[in-house]
Amino acid sequence: TKLFLNILPTAFHDPNFRAERLIETLAKCQLRPTDVVFEISEQESIENFSVFKESRDYYRSLDFQFALDDTGSGYAVLEALLEISPDFIQMDRAFVSGVDEDFARQDLLSALLTVAEKMGAKVIGEGLDRPEELEMLGKLGIHYGQGWLFGHPTPLRPRD
Repeated sequence: TKLFLNILPTAFHDPNFRAERLIETLAKCQLRPTDVVFEISEQESIENFSVFKESRDYYRSLDFQFALDDTGSGYAVLEALLEISPDFIQMDRAFVSGVDEDFARQDLLSALLTVAEKMGAKVIGEGLDRPEELEMLGKLGIHYGQGWLFGHPTPLRPRD
């Protein structure tokens, strides 16, 4: 099981975001860096890929992994895909919703799966709502899926 944490690319440059503190917090929760995947949000562009890759490489050296979140919905998707070199590629729900009935979506996901596998990345289909979509992703060879088909978000703790 992996814990996927949504994060903006600029967070790595925030002085309050420190690896030592993060690793201590994870240990208190009985987690390790190998359990964590940083989901890089496509809602904020990466201004300087060289600087970002330095941070990525540092956190990878600590055994964290990376995912490109909402792939297909944000800024410079193909460039980000190549430059970030993620471990997981999360395909936006816009490409997954109705995939069982849409040959264009099937072809696009198949093509991106081929690219992902050549990069050594796994593909996650986001926004699965129906069993037919899950079945089609399986036929296409998509590695993982997420969505309300599997369950709705649940609080980790009871609310006071």
